[in-house]
Amino acid sequence: MDSGRLLVLTWLLASLVFMTSYSGILTSMLTVPRITIPIDSLADLVAQSDLPWKLEAGAMMFNILADSTKPEYQETLKRMNGTFYSCWASREDLVEGKFAAICDKTSQKKVMSWDFR
Repeated sequence: MDSGRLLVLTWLLASLVFMTSYSGILTSMLTVPRITIPIDSLADLVAQSDLPWKLEAGAMMFNILADSTKPEYQETLKRMNGTFYSCWASREDLVEGKFAAICDKTSQKKVMSWDFR
C-alpha cells in the first residue's frame, strides 16, 4: 500500500515540475518578440544604402577583401566609408547605429557582451 502511494506522489510531483517548466518556457517564447536581422552577410550590407560601413584600421579584413576575387568583397571594399580605430573603442558609435563595423568575430563578441552585461 505504501509503495503505491509513493509511486503516485512521485508521479504527481514529476508532473507538476514538467508542467511548470513547460508553461514557463511557453510563456517566454510567446512574450519575447522575434528580432529580424536586416543585414546578415556582406551581400546584404552592400545591397542596402541606409547604413554606412567601415573597416577596423590595420585589421586582417582589409587584406582579405583586397586579395579576394569575389564581387561582393570587391564591392564592399570599394564602397566602404573609411576606417575606425577599433571595434572596442567604437562600441558606443556602433550601438547608436552611426555605422556598421566589419570586425573579426572575437572583437564582435566582446562588443556584444559589453552591451548585455
